[in-house]
Amino acid sequence: MTPPSDEMLEHYQREDVKDVIMKVCEYNNGFRCLNGDDGWYIHNKESARLRGPSDYNDTISKARSLYITADVFLPGVFDQWETWMEGRGGEGKPTNPLGTRADLLGYSLFADIDATKDPNDTGNRSKIYHEGRKEALEAAAAFMVNYLKEHGIYDAVRVAFSGQGIYVLLHPGLSARPEPGEDGPDLEKYDRDYKIWLIAFNALLSDIEAAFFKAHPEHSGKVKFDKLNNVKRKIKCILSIHRTLPFAVVPLDKSNPKIDFEAAKVLTLSSETVEKARVWVESWTYSEAERRSLAALLTPYASQASEEIIERARTSEKITRRDDPLPIELWCPFYTNLLGYTDATGKHRAMGALAAWLYQAGWDETEAFDLWYPVAARCDVETRIFYTSYGVISSPSCATIKKTSAGYPSLGFGGLDLCTPDDGCNGARWPGDYQILETITEEELAGMKVEGPKFINKLPPDHLITRYLAYGDDVSDAYPEFWYAGALHMLAVLTDKKLKLKLRQMTVYPNLYIMLTGKSSSSRKTTAVDKTEATLNQVKLDTITSKVPTEFSPEAFIEHMDNFNHSAWIRDEAAGILASMQKTYMAGFKDAMMQLYDCKPYYRKLRTSAKKNAKTNFEVPDPYLNILWATTDTALSKNTDTNDTLSGFMARFLYHFPQRKRDKWLPLEEGSELNSTLETVVLTHLHRINKTIMELGDGTGQQELVFCNISFKSYNMPYL
Repeated sequence: MTPPSDEMLEHYQREDVKDVIMKVCEYNNGFRCLNGDDGWYIHNKESARLRGPSDYNDTISKARSLYITADVFLPGVFDQWETWMEGRGGEGKPTNPLGTRADLLGYSLFADIDATKDPNDTGNRSKIYHEGRKEALEAAAAFMVNYLKEHGIYDAVRVAFSGQGIYVLLHPGLSARPEPGEDGPDLEKYDRDYKIWLIAFNALLSDIEAAFFKAHPEHSGKVKFDKLNNVKRKIKCILSIHRTLPFAVVPLDKSNPKIDFEAAKVLTLSSETVEKARVWVESWTYSEAERRSLAALLTPYASQASEEIIERARTSEKITRRDDPLPIELWCPFYTNLLGYTDATGKHRAMGALAAWLYQAGWDETEAFDLWYPVAARCDVETRIFYTSYGVISSPSCATIKKTSAGYPSLGFGGLDLCTPDDGCNGARWPGDYQILETITEEELAGMKVEGPKFINKLPPDHLITRYLAYGDDVSDAYPEFWYAGALHMLAVLTDKKLKLKLRQMTVYPNLYIMLTGKSSSSRKTTAVDKTEATLNQVKLDTITSKVPTEFSPEAFIEHMDNFNHSAWIRDEAAGILASMQKTYMAGFKDAMMQLYDCKPYYRKLRTSAKKNAKTNFEVPDPYLNILWATTDTALSKNTDTNDTLSGFMARFLYHFPQRKRDKWLPLEEGSELNSTLETVVLTHLHRINKTIMELGDGTGQQELVFCNISFKSYNMPYL
């Protein structure tokens, strides 16, 4: 609760103020709840009961604002204690509900007509001060009062300024429970009848709101009618102080509901205003004729709601329900996304599914409605959908959620872009199967000893990659994954775009972007890169001239690709390249690399140069770029961001990041560069592959590698 200031506490301690508040809390020997800014209960660690008028002194010592329920409960309800269950974040609730529809003596049906924010009002003013809001509120309240009067309901109506809007309230006697029959009260019937009654009045409010805006289009978008009638629905008490504004809740003349800001200011609240509030409460009455008029007015809405509940319950399977409420952070992505739903497409079936889920997820009806209603109001969905779904139908299965539907009442949500499965969805058949994977902090992750899997090569002994791995193991203690990557790079370069895999969806070429990642010095990634480059140059001399220059700009890179459409880009330390790509002048460079990866023609026109005869048009009609980069894991993380992943740039790389202890360690020794007898075997094999590739021609008649049933058509390449 928000504690009151001394002046506000003094306001609540006034005998005339307290007397009015006590009177409005009582009806027919029953009581409304009286609570503060939040919290329904008086509780200790073991048990709890409803907070009521008898707790007045305790409540005003803790709260700036006082709230009453629209519900009037049997007096014995406030003597009931239930075991208290602590919840997440300090929240909790009694094990069994306290104060239900079956406990009602009466209910003050009401409309909360609230001002809406003006998007053009750029200041920090409260929305009650935004242009046209005061006038729209007054007009809306007058319209509703007149509407009810025309339907025979007037003496039972009360109007009050809430500080941010206007309340229009009906006497609880209009919704009083009937006298029990010979067999005593039928609590299940009371609960069901009150549920239908509240649904019906909320539906009536929707029609009143629509009629108001039709009659007064000048006020459209300036106010809204909140349809909040539900069990344990709180409203600010008469003479309560607003939670943030300097106003008290004060009575308005229902025949001419004009807001007087000065009269409502709490620190200057006059005895005359308090007296008006006393009269407002004490003269509040109703007649049996008004009760019959309200019943006649609500009967069509009640009949529709009752029929829909019966029909939907008839077609629903047995509904399961959690014993304790499932926190939002443990919900599946579909329902988490629903909380932010704004699209009007499929709004009724979406809001029905959310209400159904809230019941099965164990949420109390009041808390469920409070979570559901803002989403539904944003989508302009009537509250009837909540009541005809919560506890009435089951949440759709995962299969139904993914299915595309033509619309309500047929379920299916595939076209709403709400279901975004993650790892917690694996194996789930309905949203209740979703499992949140355990997470750890960065500190915990840093403290963990991660031992990566051991590299195992299962290729034949005479395969080029197997031979290159053996060569690397003979000359260095670098991780075998790095030698494997080097062999892949050499094979991709030698292929020279003369082989392709033709799929129905696209044509795939064997060019590769490869990234070696490891700790500085100890992983020996530079050794593997340098040896790979040197070996490749002995087999394919033109890679020396077609290599991307060490120092480059976007313009220099495109100029190079213009001269050498087929290029190899090798860097034993790529941190500088990655860092430069974050610079403004490199904007668009990653997009160019992604296009080149797909081997699609690339064209670029540069700004006209001051140099005479300088070339400004560059064409790469037949690109074939292969990359072999190496860097540390720290540099990779520092010089990339989320967008690099989301854009697909980083996804185009094959990463080799061994994270285990190396299999062996070789000391640094003086002398000439270490060679191996296996080097000749590798070079011979590479020369044979290169010769076979070159015999395919100049690339205009590329050899197709075609999958057809189980046959594979190609040249007999030794490395395939």
